[in-house]
Amino acid sequence: MTAGFTGGRARWPKRGMRLRAAWAAHSEQLAGLEILEPARNSPALAHAIKFYRAALGSEYELLQVIALGVHGERLSAYAARADVLLLEGVAAELVGIAVAHGLFIR
Repeated sequence: MTAGFTGGRARWPKRGMRLRAAWAAHSEQLAGLEILEPARNSPALAHAIKFYRAALGSEYELLQVIALGVHGERLSAYAARADVLLLEGVAAELVGIAVAHGLFIR
């Protein structure tokens, strides 16, 4: 049993390519948020981002869908309060990640 995600590669090759492209875009978006260091003053948010990154994986095959869903909900909760917790630009990035998570996890 593998911990990773194949994304329908064997049965639906075009679907697998689209999922890989979606993963790559989502990973890039998360990297953009990480560069801004939104969790610098919030250890709890830092942990949420760290666990989300781990669930997303450093490669598409390492994606852990269930864990991503769980940790994505944590990020969504922070995004709901981002305007109170973070600077405007960083808040917008976190909200963008939460919205993209909702689309990606489907």
